[in-house]
Amino acid sequence: MKIAHEIYEKQKIYKYINEFLVSREFNGDKCSRYDLTIVLKDFPCWEESEKLTINFLGIKDLKLNNIENLFQVCFNINDISEWQLEKLKYSVKENENNMFSFMCNDIKIS
Repeated sequence: MKIAHEIYEKQKIYKYINEFLVSREFNGDKCSRYDLTIVLKDFPCWEESEKLTINFLGIKDLKLNNIENLFQVCFNINDISEWQLEKLKYSVKENENNMFSFMCNDIKIS
């Protein structure tokens, strides 16, 4: 899985959460999709420096634990497309400190 490997390699440089943004898309009077954007930076995070922006599209089952820290993050992305869950292709879990986990339909990085 190319995207998971690329993110894994970039996490070696960009280790700290700078932004954790959840947004939702509306379709008429219904909420059609939730997305999550995580922005990672290297230390020190407050300096204007390069960053890694990861957009997780169509998230489901978001679980958050304590994210109020300066721990390095390391998360795994697993392909779950064979599970045949409607519109879910990836499982994402932060491993080091169990900060968050969720499933999503697609992943984009910049």
